[in-house]
Amino acid sequence: MRWRSLERLHIVLSLIYIHLDAAGEEFLKSNQTSITYSIKDEKDLKNRGFNVVNTVNYWQESNFLDGTIEGIPAKHGYGFVFKPMGNVMGFYVQLPNEKSLYLSADTIYTNDVEKLLHKYKPDVAVVACGTAQLDLFQPLLMTMEDIVKFSKATQDLWWQTI
Repeated sequence: MRWRSLERLHIVLSLIYIHLDAAGEEFLKSNQTSITYSIKDEKDLKNRGFNVVNTVNYWQESNFLDGTIEGIPAKHGYGFVFKPMGNVMGFYVQLPNEKSLYLSADTIYTNDVEKLLHKYKPDVAVVACGTAQLDLFQPLLMTMEDIVKFSKATQDLWWQTI
């Protein structure tokens, strides 16, 4: 995306409960920063004083700036750990005259991630990955195996479009 688009881009949140500290929360509220977020948490965020101007649902296209945004199901962790990690949602964004963008949010590689890659073939993908995990549980993000699968899937898909 070009910088001119980023100047207008408002906040798209995917994990407010885990990653937003008190100072960040206060900054967003005091500046009445426009927020796009999952429809599942709209009521709670508004009750907490956030300026939610747009909500997104899974696999449903919504207006976003001059383009569209669509929620992509995400699963924050393997095994039992994903349940207490809360709602997460990735986003597929299309803006006029810009490359399409997939923001994975905190997710592992799932059938929904693969579906997104085959259905949309995003031009740019920002994927959360690494070795994050809680002491007693399995990884919370895409593992190295997942990143290899993701890379292989995107390489195969993008090569077919050339």
